[in-house]
Amino acid sequence: MTDPYENDPEVKRLSMKERMMGGWLYQVDGPLAEEQQAAKRWIAEYNAALAKTPNERRELLKVGLGSVGEKSIVRAPFFVDYGTNIHLGKGRKENVPLLPIL
Repeated sequence: MTDPYENDPEVKRLSMKERMMGGWLYQVDGPLAEEQQAAKRWIAEYNAALAKTPNERRELLKVGLGSVGEKSIVRAPFFVDYGTNIHLGKGRKENVPLLPIL
Protein backbone atom coordinates (compact mmCIF):
# COMPACT_ATOMS: atom_id res chain seq x y z
CA MET A 1 0.00 0.00 0.00
CA THR A 2 1.26 3.45 -0.85
CA ASP A 3 1.56 5.90 2.01
CA PRO A 4 -1.10 8.58 1.40
CA TYR A 5 1.14 11.00 3.32
CA GLU A 6 4.20 10.43 1.14
CA ASN A 7 4.39 14.15 0.38
CA ASP A 8 3.45 15.36 3.87
CA PRO A 9 6.61 15.30 6.03
CA GLU A 10 4.72 16.25 9.20
CA VAL A 11 2.45 13.18 9.06
CA LYS A 12 4.96 10.88 7.37
CA ARG A 13 7.33 11.13 10.38
CA LEU A 14 4.60 9.91 12.78
CA SER A 15 4.36 6.31 13.94
CA MET A 16 1.25 4.39 12.93
CA LYS A 17 -0.01 4.66 16.53
CA GLU A 18 0.47 8.43 16.47
CA ARG A 19 -1.42 8.55 13.18
CA MET A 20 -4.24 6.46 14.65
CA MET A 21 -4.48 8.66 17.74
CA GLY A 22 -4.36 11.80 15.57
CA GLY A 23 -7.19 10.67 13.31
CA TRP A 24 -5.05 10.15 10.21
CA LEU A 25 -5.05 7.06 7.98
CA TYR A 26 -2.81 4.33 9.36
CA GLN A 27 -1.87 0.68 8.91
CA VAL A 28 -1.97 -1.87 11.70
CA ASP A 29 1.55 -3.23 11.50
CA GLY A 30 4.64 -3.64 13.68
CA PRO A 31 4.17 -2.47 17.30
CA LEU A 32 0.55 -1.53 16.69
CA ALA A 33 -0.25 -5.06 15.48
CA GLU A 34 1.48 -6.46 18.57
CA GLU A 35 -0.64 -4.21 20.83
CA GLN A 36 -3.79 -5.37 19.07
CA GLN A 37 -2.83 -9.04 19.49
CA ALA A 38 -2.15 -8.51 23.20
CA ALA A 39 -5.57 -6.84 23.55
CA LYS A 40 -7.24 -9.81 21.82
CA ARG A 41 -5.62 -12.22 24.28
CA TRP A 42 -6.63 -10.04 27.23
CA ILE A 43 -10.24 -9.58 26.08
CA ALA A 44 -10.61 -13.34 25.50
CA GLU A 45 -9.51 -13.91 29.10
CA TYR A 46 -11.87 -11.21 30.38
CA ASN A 47 -14.87 -12.52 28.42
CA ALA A 48 -14.19 -16.04 29.75
CA ALA A 49 -14.26 -14.76 33.35
CA LEU A 50 -18.05 -14.48 33.79
CA ALA A 51 -18.03 -16.93 36.72
CA LYS A 52 -15.46 -14.85 38.63
CA THR A 53 -16.46 -12.36 41.31
CA PRO A 54 -16.99 -8.70 40.39
CA ASN A 55 -13.73 -7.81 42.16
CA GLU A 56 -11.80 -10.44 40.18
CA ARG A 57 -13.30 -9.17 36.92
CA ARG A 58 -12.50 -5.56 37.90
CA GLU A 59 -8.87 -6.57 38.45
CA LEU A 60 -8.84 -8.09 34.96
CA LEU A 61 -10.27 -4.85 33.55
CA LYS A 62 -7.41 -2.93 35.16
CA VAL A 63 -4.94 -5.05 33.18
CA GLY A 64 -6.26 -4.01 29.77
CA LEU A 65 -7.93 -0.63 30.18
CA GLY A 66 -6.45 2.83 30.74
CA SER A 67 -8.14 3.17 34.13
CA VAL A 68 -11.00 1.59 36.05
CA GLY A 69 -12.93 3.43 38.76
CA GLU A 70 -13.96 1.86 42.04
CA LYS A 71 -16.93 -0.51 41.71
CA SER A 72 -16.93 -0.30 37.90
CA ILE A 73 -17.68 -3.46 35.95
CA VAL A 74 -18.40 -4.52 32.37
CA ARG A 75 -20.40 -7.67 31.68
CA ALA A 76 -19.17 -9.90 28.89
CA PRO A 77 -19.14 -9.87 25.96
CA PHE A 78 -16.85 -6.87 25.73
CA PHE A 79 -14.83 -6.03 22.63
CA VAL A 80 -11.86 -3.71 22.11
CA ASP A 81 -9.14 -3.20 19.52
CA TYR A 82 -6.59 -1.91 22.03
CA GLY A 83 -8.31 -0.98 25.33
CA THR A 84 -5.64 1.28 26.78
CA ASN A 85 -7.50 4.48 25.84
CA ILE A 86 -10.68 3.43 27.61
CA HIS A 87 -11.27 4.90 31.06
CA LEU A 88 -14.21 3.80 33.24
CA GLY A 89 -15.33 6.22 35.93
CA LYS A 90 -16.29 5.27 39.48
CA GLY A 91 -19.32 2.99 39.65
CA ARG A 92 -19.63 2.55 35.87
CA LYS A 93 -21.67 -0.53 35.00
CA GLU A 94 -22.13 -1.88 31.48
CA ASN A 95 -24.37 -4.91 31.11
CA VAL A 96 -24.88 -5.22 27.36
CA PRO A 97 -22.46 -6.30 24.66
CA LEU A 98 -20.09 -3.33 24.60
CA LEU A 99 -17.93 -2.19 21.70
CA PRO A 100 -16.44 1.21 22.47
CA ILE A 101 -15.18 3.05 19.40
CA LEU A 102 -12.32 5.40 20.18
